[in-house]
Amino acid sequence: MKRTLATVLALLLLGILALTGCGKDEKEEILGTWNATKVKVEDTEVEMSAFLEELGEPTMRMKLTFSEDGTAKCNLMGEKTEGLWEVNEDGTYTLSDENGEMLISIENEQLILDYAEIQFVFEKAQ
Repeated sequence: MKRTLATVLALLLLGILALTGCGKDEKEEILGTWNATKVKVEDTEVEMSAFLEELGEPTMRMKLTFSEDGTAKCNLMGEKTEGLWEVNEDGTYTLSDENGEMLISIENEQLILDYAEIQFVFEKAQ
């Protein structure tokens, strides 16, 4: 009986530690500065530089910076704002600023931001 109870408690402790570790990895994954590299509209994907050239803004940059305290600095299409970010239960993120909420996911080391029916793809700055 003691052995069974000890095994159950050990498994419970391992489960708690595993869940705590997963949340930390998700939080740490987004931290830092990300630069936009591509734009996706429906089935079309273009390099960010070509997209900005088409807009007549070839020198414009898009950048997101996520801090450990849950704050974010955004420069989207030349509009600079500050906001808050949080990890969602499904492993995605929500970025909230004065313009509303934006959904973010990280796939294959790329950050994907859904913004006004456009997906912006960011890569982490070195």
